[in-house]
Amino acid sequence: MELLTKTGKIGPNRTSSIVKRSPVRIGRVILTAALGAFAVIYLFPFFWMLLSSVKTESEVVRFPIVFFPSRITLENYRSIFTEFSFVRYLFNSVFLTSTVTLANLFTASLVGYVLAKFHFRAKNFIFLLLMAPMMIPFPVRLIPNYQIIVWFKWVDSYLALIVPQIFVTFTIFFV
Repeated sequence: MELLTKTGKIGPNRTSSIVKRSPVRIGRVILTAALGAFAVIYLFPFFWMLLSSVKTESEVVRFPIVFFPSRITLENYRSIFTEFSFVRYLFNSVFLTSTVTLANLFTASLVGYVLAKFHFRAKNFIFLLLMAPMMIPFPVRLIPNYQIIVWFKWVDSYLALIVPQIFVTFTIFFV
């Protein structure tokens, strides 16, 4: 009787390198099923959004709910380009997110490097000053931030969205 191993056939007395299949554990099966269920739950809204985008308006608001469209239409995609300034909205989103992200990474890298590598007298005090705004909830800071934006005359401009986000102290911890 010969046994099959990773290296090939061996004699009947040599059993130390036999490939053994690990038994299927019930916990692993339950975990895989639970993760699969969560994946379906999280992906369902995206699937629903895709299906709703090719439905007519009456099918979207119909009750009882119509899951699959009776007739696929691309009218909704045409209307976002003709009735709305979709390209402008897309440009605004890409421009603002990339500008704020790059500027925030730059400033957080500088501050994080200085605080991590250099030793100077007021280091702990400066760190405390940087962390203090994190202890104040954002709704409390909202009106003063708006007043500052009005004072600088930045209302309805990109500066009002970019400049306050450049020095976010929360990102210093990640550098």
